[in-house]
Amino acid sequence: MSTMLLIVSACGPERRAKSRAGCSVDADCALGTVCSVDRKCLVAACELCADGQICYRTTARPAGSCSKPECSTKSQCGGGECIEGQCQDASTNNGQNVCDTDTPCAQGVCHPSLGECVQCATSTDCSGSAQCIDTRCVQTVACINSLDCALDQVCDPGAGHCVDCVDNEDCGADGVCRANQCHLSVTCASDLECKDFGLLCDRSAGECVQCLQHVDCPQANHCAAGQCVPDVCSPGQSRCEGKTIQTCNSAGDGYSNGQTCSEQCVQGSCQQAGCPLAVAEGRVVGTTSYSRQIAALLNDIVELSGTKSRDIANGQMHRYEWSVIGRPVGSNSSLTSHTSANPRLLLDAIGSYQIELVVYDDEIQSCESSIVHVTVSSDNEILVQLVWTTPASSTGVGADLDLHYLHPIGKWNTEPHSVYWKYRLATWGVEPNLSVASLDIDSVDGRGPEVISHTNPAPNLTYAVGVHYYDAKGFGLSNATVRIFVNGVLLIEIADRQLPSTGTFWYVGAIQWPGGNFVNRDTLQEGFPGQ
Repeated sequence: MSTMLLIVSACGPERRAKSRAGCSVDADCALGTVCSVDRKCLVAACELCADGQICYRTTARPAGSCSKPECSTKSQCGGGECIEGQCQDASTNNGQNVCDTDTPCAQGVCHPSLGECVQCATSTDCSGSAQCIDTRCVQTVACINSLDCALDQVCDPGAGHCVDCVDNEDCGADGVCRANQCHLSVTCASDLECKDFGLLCDRSAGECVQCLQHVDCPQANHCAAGQCVPDVCSPGQSRCEGKTIQTCNSAGDGYSNGQTCSEQCVQGSCQQAGCPLAVAEGRVVGTTSYSRQIAALLNDIVELSGTKSRDIANGQMHRYEWSVIGRPVGSNSSLTSHTSANPRLLLDAIGSYQIELVVYDDEIQSCESSIVHVTVSSDNEILVQLVWTTPASSTGVGADLDLHYLHPIGKWNTEPHSVYWKYRLATWGVEPNLSVASLDIDSVDGRGPEVISHTNPAPNLTYAVGVHYYDAKGFGLSNATVRIFVNGVLLIEIADRQLPSTGTFWYVGAIQWPGGNFVNRDTLQEGFPGQ
């Protein structure tokens, strides 16, 4: 293909004489676009940039597009930094541009999916006839037909204002029209013709594009007309439109109407008049944005908030009541408080948590509770979990069992190739292929869980799993359950294995890597094998 030749820094005199409108060089185009041989300013993926062009990245277009350089020195950036030809705002770099529902923006609005202060998220954030394009309000010119527009624009009769393009014919031989902007077109019949550019082939259109479906885009983005664009809302987020609840769809590209409330819609839920409103949100500690739908990793801590709840007079709540009404099997962690506005919870097991908030104004209970949903996964290749019960203990606090994990050249309960309570972190191998196994959660109170994770296990090795009955504490028999996850998916669960007394060792089995095949051993003995 000769695609790279279609983006030029200048156009020849003959070409220039044939058109009254358009560009001659990249400098004639807005940032984020470049000049084509058809004298059109086009949006081109960064993989297609020619010499002298930069990859210009914005909040609205994080993947970037080809552009003329914005700067060459710091002095051109008004207090910011000139980095790779683009001005970077110092406030963005140090995190001051981050926002959420509790941290409003000093200027502009908080983009609901990006969590950053921007000039606009939708065109309703702009005044007059301005439209929100790439999170900036761009003034538009009203039109009846294209004669009302500048020489390089046409009239969009449906919108009633001037735009760069309405259809592909407005973008020259090398361009296609997407969302009223001209984009460079790279023809294709197969993905093989697009992979060199980091793109995919849209076979129905016969051109290379950034995405074909939403999963092709990074987090907080969705696929629209072959481009990855920021979500306009967070999937599952609810809001009120009059008495109607609107919910952000799974793609994050808009809201759909749902239930119409009989009395009132408040902050995305139906409420009766005359009772307090419970609003529960949460976030993973270390992140900024609160939500009712949270994705987290094992051993993260979720911070909850009920501060948006309101009493009947729209003042402060008198009482909060939090409870964990759903949790994964094996989870035993507790809220740091059941009555504060901002309790925390350790996410100690893989699966789903549901955390409920009920609020009170004096003795009047909220009409409905509010629930935060948390989905916990693991980013480790291998993860082993141990939980247990001690029937003789009526309080749930009792015997102490320990989880053990063994490298094939190691000895049980012996450093440095056995991971357990005394040797919690092991690094095996050499750089750059270090293999790290660690005891992430240790429990001595008679329930668990205990968790060992293994990142970058070495190939062609088999790693063993065992459980040691460390101290019965006078209770006797305990029932142990081991779950093994491979790449975040449950591989096997061996439930309620009876360990009779202190000193008993249960050789559970072994994990072959790669592949994650489990070799069952399921044997009991007194003391550690080989000792």
